Amino acid sequence: MLALSITAGSSLYGLSGAPGALTSCRNDKCGFTGVLFSGVLGHENSLGLVLILLIPLLFALRDRLVRLLAGAAVGILVLASGSRTSLIALLAVGSVWLLLAIRSRHRTSTLRVAIRRLALLAPVAGFAVATFLVVSSRDNPGAFTGRSQLWNLAVSAIAEDPLFGRGLYGWADIRQSTGAFGASAGYSPHNQFLDVALQGGVFAAAGLVGLTLLWIKQGWDGFLPSTLYVTALAWAGISERPVSFGLPDWSSVGLIAGILLLAANWRCVDTETGNSTMGFLDAAGRSVGTISGSNAKQTPPAIRSQLHLRK
Repeated sequence: MLALSITAGSSLYGLSGAPGALTSCRNDKCGFTGVLFSGVLGHENSLGLVLILLIPLLFALRDRLVRLLAGAAVGILVLASGSRTSLIALLAVGSVWLLLAIRSRHRTSTLRVAIRRLALLAPVAGFAVATFLVVSSRDNPGAFTGRSQLWNLAVSAIAEDPLFGRGLYGWADIRQSTGAFGASAGYSPHNQFLDVALQGGVFAAAGLVGLTLLWIKQGWDGFLPSTLYVTALAWAGISERPVSFGLPDWSSVGLIAGILLLAANWRCVDTETGNSTMGFLDAAGRSVGTISGSNAKQTPPAIRSQLHLRK
């Protein structure tokens, strides 16, 4: 598991005292251990955001207790990083996971489906908050630790070339021509939607909306990992660029995670509750095998009567 590998590797990297793994806290942010923890990724934001977007892949772990413990370990490392954006996204993802994971005999199948679909309001709320903050802070460039200035620059650049954007190096060109921000913000305007629209204009933005709708559709159909993923993307995307859709870098890992979720659309689903009955990657493999007829005879009749395959 990539998430667990990064978690374990970062922990060992930090405990070994490797250079760059631990840095002093800033006045405006600090990890719960009293330092900023970057692990193997070189920056606390990079570590926190990558781990947040990899949490949905933990559902490849079929054992529920192991999955929860792994999620807790990843969450602790996000808290240790000191990344504020990652913490906000963690709270959103954790709340959705907790809401859907609670088991009660009072929850009928209809109620479970309703709760599962209401949980999709979490990513919708994240996208709404992102839009509101960009619009409402236009007259206050210093808001949100200077992010409002970056958003204003991105919006102006998009307005100049709305159809095709400014290309992969558009943001770097803006930095070079204006000198309005430093190298620490040189990779992105610190907003997921603006980052995509700046690079590719309306067409790229439409592509992002399309992908988002696909993840939401998977969540609507009962695929919890996609619900968690799109929630993380929405809330982390308010003040950061958690996924790179352009030049490859550390955040490309988040895009790979999202693509894996879309590829795992074949799965075994309980006909009563609509929930996956096994780890989703394992379910995907078994589903493909069953459709091809390679393991149809190996599936017990009692199980076949309770499960159906759906795409």
